[in-house]
Amino acid sequence: KERSSNLTISDHLQIHFIELPKLKNLHFKIEKIITELKIFHWAKFLTFTNRQELEDLAMANSTMQQAKTALEDISANKSSRALADSRKRALLDYESAIISAERKGKAEGRAEGKAEGKAEGKMEGKAEAIQQLHKKGFRAEEMATLFELELSEVLAIIDNLKSC
Repeated sequence: KERSSNLTISDHLQIHFIELPKLKNLHFKIEKIITELKIFHWAKFLTFTNRQELEDLAMANSTMQQAKTALEDISANKSSRALADSRKRALLDYESAIISAERKGKAEGRAEGKAEGKAEGKMEGKAEAIQQLHKKGFRAEEMATLFELELSEVLAIIDNLKSC
């Protein structure tokens, strides 16, 4: 049904969402109960892992036999196979690009963090030295020149020392 007007658009189409990876984890007894459902057959068809599973499905259900035949026809068609191979390569390339981008981002993040850590460590070292020199009577202007800092930065360090 259409949401705003509540009109039925079509009663010929249904959409079902099934988590196919979970299908393989079904307990044997539950699997026996739901094998009669058409949706189960389609889910098995979409997740078959070997030729025997596909053959068993085709034997059990005429619709699955038609699907198997269609799959074989598509697989036999060179242009369809080339299209499927091209799509598969494109997906693999996309996944590879994502993984590469993640690695690059992590490396950049590590480098940035390392640089920030070094800068912070240098500043802490300068602050300790300024505190020691201040106790010995050095003037703020001299320490600013010596450590290549702004006078305001040196004064802030000295004020921090006084407040501790």
